Amino acid sequence: MFNIGEPVEAGPAQSRTSTNIVRRRDHNSAEQPSDAARPQTPAFFLRPAVFTVADKPIHQGTGGASDKLPSPGGMVTLISQASSKPSYNADPTRQSEAQLPPTELDLYTQLMAVVAGPETFHLLLNRRPEDLRCVLDFLQYLLSLSKLGESVRRQTLTVLLRLSTSSGLYPRSFDLRGDQPTSSKMVTTAPSSYGDIETGFIGNGKVCLKILRAPLEKSQGLKSFIREIVILGQLRHPSILPFFGVHDLGINRRKICLVSPWMENGNLNDYLLASPEVDRLLLMRDILSGLKYIHSMMIAHGDLKSANILITHCGRACLGDFGLASISGTELSRYPSLETTGHQGASYRFEAPELILHITTDKIHRTTASDIYAIGCVFYEVFTGKLPFYEAPTPAAVILRLGEGGKPTKPVGAALDHCIARGMTDLVWSIIESCWSSDADRRPTASRLLSMAFFTGLEDNRAEESLQCAPERCAFDYSNEPDSA
Repeated sequence: MFNIGEPVEAGPAQSRTSTNIVRRRDHNSAEQPSDAARPQTPAFFLRPAVFTVADKPIHQGTGGASDKLPSPGGMVTLISQASSKPSYNADPTRQSEAQLPPTELDLYTQLMAVVAGPETFHLLLNRRPEDLRCVLDFLQYLLSLSKLGESVRRQTLTVLLRLSTSSGLYPRSFDLRGDQPTSSKMVTTAPSSYGDIETGFIGNGKVCLKILRAPLEKSQGLKSFIREIVILGQLRHPSILPFFGVHDLGINRRKICLVSPWMENGNLNDYLLASPEVDRLLLMRDILSGLKYIHSMMIAHGDLKSANILITHCGRACLGDFGLASISGTELSRYPSLETTGHQGASYRFEAPELILHITTDKIHRTTASDIYAIGCVFYEVFTGKLPFYEAPTPAAVILRLGEGGKPTKPVGAALDHCIARGMTDLVWSIIESCWSSDADRRPTASRLLSMAFFTGLEDNRAEESLQCAPERCAFDYSNEPDSA
């Protein structure tokens, strides 16, 4: 028996230091690896356990004294007992409730009970960083399971985001191992609201380093940075910016950075200016495909605009910059720390009316429906070459237009002819307009739009993508067996 935060001597059955490095594969595949290819449950969590507060066990739904929240001076301790591997065949009825093996289900239930109480949640946050990272590692392990139920996945990701953004920590499996970025230099491009951009190389592959800006440490900028790490760590899709991992820039710089492939074609605006003849309908389909994928995972992007859509080497659009992302369907009254503060980093011209009007607090909850509104604005810019509400020179003027029920204006005359030449038919315009419904519930979903014959019938002759570098990330192979995939 030992407590979190106290050093223990790990025997053969208790070892949790095995770190056989597994290369992250198939960054462009939307399919999730099978459970068989996943690392085994971290040894630290393999044994039956209970969370205790002030030396009293906490279980969910007992209705007894053990449900009481602790005093402010209480301690959250994970008591580990006899070592044993989980049985994947035991109690299939209970297992099906969360699509988790029995041992993981027990730990999941106990952890949810701890984070549900404000006092116990803060007690958990006050543990040593290495203790808290064990919890984050376990949550990320759960998210790696392909058969995790929808509601459990949403709740697990919500708790992981909440713990990570509150603590400034992230799962260790996101750390880069093996070849590290070298020869970095500052890039003269528009930085994100919380990070600076540098280029680097891993082998012969050019990479992008998004570096947390030092003055923003311990601030909203750090929360956005950690949120982007956690969100991107869950995503693999051709229309999502690949996430290589997190790199420590060393003691001299005392910073970490988010590493992704460098996109020579720049963002959507840059690409259309440099290559005006490209098929914009295919780009439209790329964007909707990425949006459908993240929405299927209960993730709302929250900051969709042309500057946050990047173009790959083969001319495909992919979504990037997830610093304002949120979990759709989250009960914000329980998790207020997951709401975004104000409009920091976002553009008024791409924000849905419900995010700007009728706001009574400084907290904003972006949704999949507000993403759809924003994507309509992106498509408007793609075909017209103008920002939404370009006639309104200030944010206040944009808000006034929205308050009057206004929408971006359809081009006329020669301007309309240019749009038609770029592929904006009456059907395309009707699709764009449908995204701007003042009633968020009446906006189409990305899935519904992609199912239209208009999109399914598009011919795509672009080359397939292949990443020039795929650096190793730290994945703990607790089975102590080499990866055979």
